[in-house]
Amino acid sequence: MMILYQKAFKITQELLCSDAADVVAYQSWKDSLWTLAVAMDNAANKRLHLFDNKKPTRKAASLRKRWKQLKKSHPDAVSSLTTQFLRMKASGQIIDGCTPATHLWDAKDMT
Repeated sequence: MMILYQKAFKITQELLCSDAADVVAYQSWKDSLWTLAVAMDNAANKRLHLFDNKKPTRKAASLRKRWKQLKKSHPDAVSSLTTQFLRMKASGQIIDGCTPATHLWDAKDMT
C-alpha cells in the first residue's frame, strides 16, 4: 500500500504507556496510524481500480493479489510507481519508524 499511496508520510515508533498521560499520547498515536492506514487503503484501491476496474477491497490478501496481477499486466506502471516510491523514501518523505528494517522494501526488492 505504501507504493500505491504515493504521498509523503511519517510513522513514528510505537509509544510505551507507563502512566495516564502516556495513555492519551498512545491513543493519539494509534488514531493517527489508523487514519493513515485508511487513507493508504483508499488510495491503493483507487489506483488499482484504474487498472483492473474491480471494486474496492479491505482485505490485505486481496490487495496483494491485485498488486501481483498488476505487476504482470502493467509492468511499466509498476516500475514507475516503485521508482517514485524509492525516490520519496530516499529523500526522507517516507519514514516508517515501526516496521523492522528487514520488512521494509528497498531497491533490490523492487526488481
